[in-house]
Parts: sequence; C-alpha cells; structure tokens
Amino acid sequence: MNFDLTDRQQEMKKALEGLLADDQAQADLADLRGQRARQALLGLAGRLAGAGYPGLGAGDPALTVAQETVASLCPSLFLGLEYSARVFGRLVEELGSPAQKQAILPALTAGRAIGALAMAEQNTSLEKNASQTTATPAAGGLLLRGRKGPTINAPLADWLAVVATGPDGPLCCLVPADAPGLNLGPRLATVGLDGLAVAELELDGCLVPGEMTIPLGAAGPATIRAFEDQVLAVAALGVAWRAYHAARLRAKEHKSGGKPIIAYQEIGFKLAEMLTYVQSSQLLAYRAAWLREAGDREAAVTALSAKVYIAESAEKVASEAMQIMGGAGFIRGNAAEESYRDAKFLGLAGTSNEIGRMKIADTLLDWY
Repeated sequence: MNFDLTDRQQEMKKALEGLLADDQAQADLADLRGQRARQALLGLAGRLAGAGYPGLGAGDPALTVAQETVASLCPSLFLGLEYSARVFGRLVEELGSPAQKQAILPALTAGRAIGALAMAEQNTSLEKNASQTTATPAAGGLLLRGRKGPTINAPLADWLAVVATGPDGPLCCLVPADAPGLNLGPRLATVGLDGLAVAELELDGCLVPGEMTIPLGAAGPATIRAFEDQVLAVAALGVAWRAYHAARLRAKEHKSGGKPIIAYQEIGFKLAEMLTYVQSSQLLAYRAAWLREAGDREAAVTALSAKVYIAESAEKVASEAMQIMGGAGFIRGNAAEESYRDAKFLGLAGTSNEIGRMKIADTLLDWY
C-alpha cells in the first residue's frame, strides 16, 4: 500500500483548498447557517465540481484525499455534499435503474441538485426491524405514509430517498421535494455542525410512481448504512485535523512565563498524543478505502473499525484542543470549540459506536 499522494491527488488537494479560500466561498460557507443555505450549498458544490468533486466515484483512489481535504476545512459543508453525492447519489448509482440514474445523477454530480436520505425513524433501527413508514399499492404507484426522524439536507433537497416497507419488503422511494403529501418540518437547531441543514418529515399519502422505487432486499438498509458510515468516518478525521491545527497554532502563539506554551512539556505531550490519534485515524481511513477498492473481505469490518475509532479519536482530540486553548477556546467561533461540538454527532450517527463494536465482534465470531 503506497501512502504517497500522486501528482493528480496533490493537485486536487490544492485546488480544493483554493476553491474554498476566496471571499465568495467564505461568504457561502457563512450562509450555510442562514436563510440562503440552499443557494450557498449549491454554489459551493458547483464550485468544487470544477475540481472533480463531488463527481468522484466511490472506487476512485482520489476520493478519500478529496474528502479529507473538504472535511478538515468545513465539516458541515462536507456532510452536506457527501450525503447528497455519496449517500443519496451512491444509492441511486449502485442500486437504481438506468432511467433513475439518468434522471437524477447528472445534476447531482455537477452540483446543480441536492439529495437527501430519509431513513432514520424515532423508535426503530431499520437494520433489525421493518420501517414504520409504509408504501402501499395505489393507482399509479405506491402511497407513502409515515414519519422520518432528523434527515440531513431535507430542508434543501431536490430529491429525497425515503426508505419504507413495501408489499414485498424494504424499498427506497425517490421522491421530489415538491411532491404532494411530503411535508417538511422546520430546520432543526443542532448542538454542533451549525451549517448542516436537518429537518424531520411527514409522508401523508405521498404518491410515488412505480418506476421511481428501488427494491432493497433484506440487506439493503445495512448497505445504505455502510455508505453513511464511510462518510462519517472521514468527517470525523476532518474534525480531528481541524481541532489539532487550532490547538497547535494557539500553543505556538500564546505565551506564559515569557515563552510560548508549546515549550512546556505538558502541552507538548498533549499535542503529541493528539497527533498520534489524528495520524492513526488517517491511516485507518485510507486503509479502509484501499480495502474497499481492492474488494477485500475485510473491507466492511475495517470500515466499521475506522468509523468507531476515528469518531472517538475526534472527540478526544477536540477535548484536548479546548484544554490547550484555555479560556479563549470557551468562546464560540473558534475551530477548537466548533470541533468539540461537531465531534459528538459522528459517534452516534449512522451505525452508533456501540452497535459498531457489536458488529465487529459478530464478524470476528463468524470468521474464527
């Protein structure tokens, strides 16, 4: 496994950093938190599409490099783009029909449309239970009824992939955001990831044509969850990098006793431990991507291991970054404080860390 970035990957990394650095990009990043969130996300997606992102496929070796770059610059933007392109979009690309792909994917990968996955339900894990959202036969297709929990991108989306229980088992319905019977709740306030647009939705007799459904089979919900976990692992890596860089800069600039606090052994040890966590996380994320591209049997369990380890490492790194920042880190608006709030979501979203550990153990029992 070669850990050196290729010339193409280096160029893409620099291009992505440059595209998010100018005044217009910074204004759009700020607008992700406000009333212009949809226009801002589309503007940023279109801008990044010029460097090939978010159009990179899941099997492209450059994908993890691009993801890590965007996640470390703005985790909220990263999750908004990835849930559109690499969760919703990957679902359509890998499981959808040719007609569905043609109708949805070109605009999605060019940054002209936004997708969302409506899978979460308040009291049901869809990997173990049938969805409480139902799709029943009706003239012209299927009628969707039910409620979905907090859904990333729901307030901004052009298309939503709604997971439901159909006549023949689990399926996914591709629903345009303006479909009658699809009712979105207000944008929800979140503890962290302030630029992420999240809302609940209600489906009250929403009619979906038969050609816009995707049968999932018994393993379908777990497959979709794996798409999420891969995205969340890299998001956690970005959060960890961001917190570490903020703490290191503060340690070099802030002085105590006439010298920068990085000169004190306790601070140096904290930074060394933080860097160890971050670099270990990076290696595990890249190994998971490499195994996925190679089609190795350990790919799935390594991806779960990466999600669990990196999410927990991000929490630890962000906590230590706050400690190094001191009082300045307790004031809202700095990267360490934001990372501290952002990190918590990544361990509970997708496959929670607790369930992830059980799945890893189950896999080992099956193998040995």
